[in-house]
Amino acid sequence: MNTLKKRKSGKKGFTLMEMLIVVAIIGILIAIAIPTFNNALTKARISADEANLRSYYAEVMTNYMLKDSADKDKKLSEYVTDTAPTSVLVGGATYKLQAGSCAITVDDDKETISMVYTPTNKKFDAVTIPGGATTGQSK
Repeated sequence: MNTLKKRKSGKKGFTLMEMLIVVAIIGILIAIAIPTFNNALTKARISADEANLRSYYAEVMTNYMLKDSADKDKKLSEYVTDTAPTSVLVGGATYKLQAGSCAITVDDDKETISMVYTPTNKKFDAVTIPGGATTGQSK
């Protein structure tokens, strides 16, 4: 009984066992949170890449449609700078593809461009631009 009175009245704090339990709980929470955070980060990078490629597509098509009379014989393929870009130039700013690769196909006869964006993470589907509203879709 005296030991309880001493302990209750004198010392305040956590025991070693209580501290170990708290550390274990924090470790479990971190183990759950990290994969979730990484998955969200990957989805955000893929969405940013797709948005930048859509902007690039719109800019190339707009430039082609608004070509002046001096460039009337210029073909659509001449407006596309690279068929496998690692970065795209949109509005004077260069955007690097962060989470995948792109393959661009130009058909001068039909005056069309098709871009296929393939995320590096195999868990996500490839997207065709224009079209392909599968942003962030998992397999």
